[in-house]
Amino acid sequence: MRIGIVFWGALVVHLVASGAPSSTLSSSETPVAAGTAPHVATYGLCSAPQNAEAFPSSPVADEESQCSNTQTFQATSPNGNYGGGTCGGYTVAFGPLGDFKRKRKYLWLVGKWGDAPLTQANCASARVAVAAWGYRCSNTACTAGAWERIGTANSRKGVWNTTSQTCGLSAQANATLTDYSTVNIDVIATQGSGSTAVRKRAAASIYNEQPNGKCPSATYTPRPPP
Repeated sequence: MRIGIVFWGALVVHLVASGAPSSTLSSSETPVAAGTAPHVATYGLCSAPQNAEAFPSSPVADEESQCSNTQTFQATSPNGNYGGGTCGGYTVAFGPLGDFKRKRKYLWLVGKWGDAPLTQANCASARVAVAAWGYRCSNTACTAGAWERIGTANSRKGVWNTTSQTCGLSAQANATLTDYSTVNIDVIATQGSGSTAVRKRAAASIYNEQPNGKCPSATYTPRPPP
């Protein structure tokens, strides 16, 4: 259950259409044809969605809580050796193979630090960068559509919490009531800066939530996932 007093309007990131030739990409968890060379974009991420290294290959349960039903898929890279030769990070998708529920009210794609826990000494030198994408359907059967960027590529550095004695480090993109059949998040986690930055294990979580009508809409607001 994720209930909290947070205004969803402050969380939603506006959709920005991709400049990539999305009409040539399939709607699947692996949209890019073999041998396709990606283009470098911001933070070392690619300018178009990449083939997923992790995705659910069977239906993901729709878990019911007090106020909502939520599908969750999470994955962590086995090491820091991810991404293509020119760009990209650890790519996680959620689509038809996982029975992704389309057009839900709340969708979060969150990139996280997936390596050894950070300490106060190295928290500030750790960084996570993410870019998220969705294949927006043009009709009910989703026989046509196009990939678009969800929000903008963004990067966050670690912030040490003196109360919990933990390092807060994540970056995310959000959407609401958008008819996606597949969503995709690309994550890069690094330690250090500039030429000394080293890629570390990255993690991603995708949360697809729909209020179930059991709580008054006037009093229910979702709390974004950790």
